Amino acid sequence: MWKKALISVYVLTLTSLLASCQGQTNSDIVCATQTSCGQCISASAECAWCNDEEVVADTRCRLASSWSADHQCKNVTNPKGYSAVLKNTSLSDNVQVSPQQFKISLRPGETVEFTASVRPAANVPIDLYYLMDLSKSMEDDLNNLKTLSKELAEGLLQKTKDVNLGFGTFVDKTVLPYVSDAHLRDTKSYRR
Repeated sequence: MWKKALISVYVLTLTSLLASCQGQTNSDIVCATQTSCGQCISASAECAWCNDEEVVADTRCRLASSWSADHQCKNVTNPKGYSAVLKNTSLSDNVQVSPQQFKISLRPGETVEFTASVRPAANVPIDLYYLMDLSKSMEDDLNNLKTLSKELAEGLLQKTKDVNLGFGTFVDKTVLPYVSDAHLRDTKSYRR
């Protein structure tokens, strides 16, 4: 199996080198190696299949631009991607995204653009719980959280009136130097 895959890679590499010497692009090569209509239109958005029976089978998949340029094929299969809106309810208190449902069909390498509108919901409840590591390496982050906690709460209350904040702590490693020993150095602290 590996030999077959390795040989395929060598053949494809050799084909790419020969094509570049002849002025062909990688897309030309990708199209030219396809042997059925399904393979052709699945290989690249640039490939098109000629359905005319009189066209030689090994040249029926080409770049779409080459079929239109030389007019050899009268029946070309070259599907284009599309997007269609299936459900589009107007934005309201209950609907925050519009459209709600759409269908997109694309070929490999193809893109499509669509527009979506978003309306933030009013007074959505926010439950925010901070779980803070109290080991020494997180000391700066703890100080930042202490400094910003009031500002954070006020900011959330501007967005909604239903806010619940919670704080929890843990220490991953409970030995020095991973934890603060400030309580041991404090002159007011003592041990019995």
